[in-house]
Amino acid sequence: MKILSKIYHFLSSWTGTVIVVLFVILFVAQAFVIPSGSMRYTLLEGDFLFVKKFSYGIPTPHIPFVEWQV
Repeated sequence: MKILSKIYHFLSSWTGTVIVVLFVILFVAQAFVIPSGSMRYTLLEGDFLFVKKFSYGIPTPHIPFVEWQV
């Protein structure tokens, strides 16, 4: 019970909140607004999108000019 109390207090602090929000934005989901009319027939300018990032997988870091074959 003591550990749950510590987790609750951490998540209710500003630091915990910022960490959780950044994790969600970077790895789980993100909201976007269509800035231009380039997709005129499917999406209109100003439309709102909510993207699930699990569909695209976790991005792997890319360092310019260094190509490592994995």
